[in-house]
Formats: sequence, structure tokens, C-alpha cells
Amino acid sequence: VEDWKYTDLRAFMRDAPPLALKPEADQAARILEGSHLLAGLGMAGLTFVNGHLVGDTARLPAGVEVVPLGIALADGHRLLAHMGKVEVARGNVALDLNTAFMSDGAVIDVTAAEAPAALHLRFVNGSDHPIATAPRVLVVDEAGAELTLVETHEGPGGIDYHVNSVVDLVVGEGARVAHVRVNGEG
Repeated sequence: VEDWKYTDLRAFMRDAPPLALKPEADQAARILEGSHLLAGLGMAGLTFVNGHLVGDTARLPAGVEVVPLGIALADGHRLLAHMGKVEVARGNVALDLNTAFMSDGAVIDVTAAEAPAALHLRFVNGSDHPIATAPRVLVVDEAGAELTLVETHEGPGGIDYHVNSVVDLVVGEGARVAHVRVNGEG
């Protein structure tokens, strides 16, 4: 692959960890109830533990609809036509690997509402052994909608884990997005 021809990745890939399984309910509950990077802000959002969507999606801002990725794929959700359409990312090996191994995720539709929407996507790797995760999130900010999207990435130190998360962000005509990523990985 041309972009990586001078980088020897064999050492990193010798011991490729297995894809993470969906967390047990008690592990997911502990993470959902525990403190996190943006706990004090009280933002509504989604939590992905070891790459899998967990928790309740009922407390979302007006004008935001979330469909778990598995359901969206099974139903042929209309917004899936936007997935992977970013021209600059075509042929990107990391994106292709995520597409091949995506295990869970969400399709998020943000429609124009009276107030701008704010959404927190929290990605937590909470395993005590090496794992690989490949969550995929598609966010479509429809024409005229306003969205503040905050991603946080958290994980333990001292454990090898392979994270390949992708957030496809599609912004409609006249829409506005403020997008922030915070990395708190170990």
C-alpha cells in the first residue's frame, strides 16, 4: 500500500488481538455509572464499550434519532447510502479494515430542531486483556440542523488493544457542526 510503503507494521501486527465480544451487562453498567472525561457536562449521548453500543438511547436531544448499526444494516436504513462516501478516505487501509471488521455502531440522524443538538459519543475500552475493536458510527446532520458532536476515547494503560473506530460525518446544506475529539486512552 503506497501510503505505508516505508512503515514496517509487521511488529505491530504479529500478535493481533481478537475482536472484542459484547460486554456483559454488569461490566457495561459499571462503565455507564462510573465517572468519565465529560461527566460534569451532563451531555446526552451514546456509550460504546469495547466497540459495542450499550445503554439507553432514550435521553437524546430533540431532533436526534439513533438506530443501532445492526438494525440499520438489517433494515437497509436510508442513511446507509452516506456511509463511506468521503472521497478523501477512499482506498484508506484503516477505513477498509474498519469496514471489514466493524462489529457494532450506530446511525445517527440529526434533523433541524428549534435548539442546536449536543451529543457525546463515548468510546470506552474496558478490557483487562488484549482486544481489537472496530465500531462504526454514521452521523448525518441534515440540511439546516446544528450539532455539537463530542467524541471521547478512554482506555486502560498497560494493556495492548487495537482500536479502529470510524465516525462518518455527513453535513447537509446550511447545516453547522462543531466536532471535538478528546483522547484519554491509556
